[in-house]
Amino acid sequence: MARGSGLRFGLDRLLESIGDLRGRSYGLLSHQASVTSDYRLAHLALSAAGARPERLFAPEHGFYGVEQDMVAALEASDPLSDLPVVSLYGETEDTLRPRKDALSGLDLVVIDLQDAGASLRGRRVSSVSP
Repeated sequence: MARGSGLRFGLDRLLESIGDLRGRSYGLLSHQASVTSDYRLAHLALSAAGARPERLFAPEHGFYGVEQDMVAALEASDPLSDLPVVSLYGETEDTLRPRKDALSGLDLVVIDLQDAGASLRGRRVSSVSP
């Protein structure tokens, strides 16, 4: 996106009203394409604005999009923020939705996923409540 084009991403709009998230316990379902219009990763931009997520949720192919197709993404800490990363994609149908303990203590989950529309299966399963 060219700077000055007037186009704003949803994440940019959320950052303009960041007070709505401050003080809330929330998770962030996003991936490597979840960026602001100036290319800051969503979880880092939200943290810098004073609204750090409690945990990150990773869709199919993992949080940074490097996991192989049909292979469960490993759960670990994000190397840039040290936030825990919970995979929403596994090898069996039972592992294709969040575990109840992964949502425990959260007020809400913010979802910021960009897609070309070619993989609806992963999005549909990732955003369904347990």
